[in-house]
Amino acid sequence: MLRKNTLKKIIFFLGYVFLFKTAHLIFLTIVTSLHLRSIDISAPTLSTDAILKVDEILQANQILIYGLAATLYVVLLHIMQPLTTTRLSTVFQIQNLKTYFPRHAISGLILTMVLILGGLLAGYIQFLGIYFNLDEIVVSLGSIAVFSLAIFSLILFEEYLLRNIIESIKIETTFEKVSPYVLSLIISTVFFLFLKIQQFELKRMEILNLILLNVVLFKISHADKSAQRFLSSASFFFVFLFTTHIFFGLPLFGQEMPGIILLRCTTGGFINTLFSGGIRGPENSLLFSLCMIVYIILPQDIFKRLPKNITLKKLKRIKKTEEVL
Repeated sequence: MLRKNTLKKIIFFLGYVFLFKTAHLIFLTIVTSLHLRSIDISAPTLSTDAILKVDEILQANQILIYGLAATLYVVLLHIMQPLTTTRLSTVFQIQNLKTYFPRHAISGLILTMVLILGGLLAGYIQFLGIYFNLDEIVVSLGSIAVFSLAIFSLILFEEYLLRNIIESIKIETTFEKVSPYVLSLIISTVFFLFLKIQQFELKRMEILNLILLNVVLFKISHADKSAQRFLSSASFFFVFLFTTHIFFGLPLFGQEMPGIILLRCTTGGFINTLFSGGIRGPENSLLFSLCMIVYIILPQDIFKRLPKNITLKKLKRIKKTEEVL
């Protein structure tokens, strides 16, 4: 059975789903309307090329749509006070993020480099070069900045939603041997998968990898018992996505991303696609699965060599001290 406040938390979650689905629909309507002006609308049927073009534009901007929707939802919750208790400062805890980010960013970076280097050495990821057109440097930097902000806002809010709201749902069960920790993991996995299925068209391997990814994020956040634990998993997740998809330019669920160093997953053949992810990106690969499983098996404190109260300023001071010595 569900407790009384569970319904409020589910409505909170579904309100977010409704908002980003609405934003997706509005964007689709605008793109379709603008694109129809450039084709012959008197034709009895729309050409396949026209439909594919609209779908291509939509896929290329999914991350931006969802990032904007996440930010807008937080703003709406802030405006609706005192009906809600969520403020902008509740989610975007920039000051606290300075403390949590360095420690967990390192573990996210390590995992990314293991995935990338493993793929390169095994031949499942190819290096295409460095993409930085000097003639379009402002556009390139602007695109990278916009996508990075969208991913940051999206991850920060969704981690807050899952770790601080959804995982706090209590279920009265007759299975006494099932620990609250396991129940919380199951609940967050179900909601996390539901969220991503609503946002993207997922393949079976991607669904499996998202389950493993949520276990990793759950493990990271629950290593910290504070109310800001979502900042731990959000820091890890953001650095992982930024490095993999923004810096190295690998596709995300089939969506092309603006990259600086261009890498591509190999295609052709079942084995290559299985291990590389093909055109869908690393989240569709067995290599990603192996990295997640290894991270889950490893003890959490293996990445905790930095003290909990470490900050960027302290890291710089440590570096300067080492240089002097």
